Amino acid sequence: MASLKQKIAAERKVKALLQREGIPEPDRVEYGFTCVRMFWEASKVVLVVDIEEFAEDLENELLGLDVFPLD
Repeated sequence: MASLKQKIAAERKVKALLQREGIPEPDRVEYGFTCVRMFWEASKVVLVVDIEEFAEDLENELLGLDVFPLD
């Protein structure tokens, strides 16, 4: 299970990436046991960031990203 510290760090890192790329912030964010899920309701998109295998310090880590439609 990912720690709360890991989940918060992953959320911040992804939100910084979204802002840098001009992508709107998600409508809501959920923390799972080993991931962070970000939802965009209008476009029916979910971004799942799997952080289970990452070290405590995510500053220099790559994030595993999976995008799933909400159909």
